[in-house]
Amino acid sequence: KPVLVESAAEFVVFPSPRGGYSVQCVPKSYSGKTGQKIPMPAAWRGKPVEELARLSGVEDIRFCHASGFMCSVGSLQGALAICQKVQMLHAEKEKAKEARGEAEKGPAAGAV
Repeated sequence: KPVLVESAAEFVVFPSPRGGYSVQCVPKSYSGKTGQKIPMPAAWRGKPVEELARLSGVEDIRFCHASGFMCSVGSLQGALAICQKVQMLHAEKEKAKEARGEAEKGPAAGAV
């Protein structure tokens, strides 16, 4: 039986039986019920190929699952580009969350 081994990995890239490569997001936990460490961007999920290429900047992207757990891409270079792009977008999103959190924790209204 396949077992998920704890790892720092965020994605797994492997040859697809349909050709090209699959990029699968690694789950947060062994159960797989808590989502992925870094899911595919919501804006990409379930979109047509032409729109995916425009949104991702990766011309050979073929598919992004509606739940955000995987994408398929025509080449290994494209698959690695997807991983890098998703990591970058995730880091930007986390940084924005932190900035909002700091703003919310700032001085109380009227404080001098």
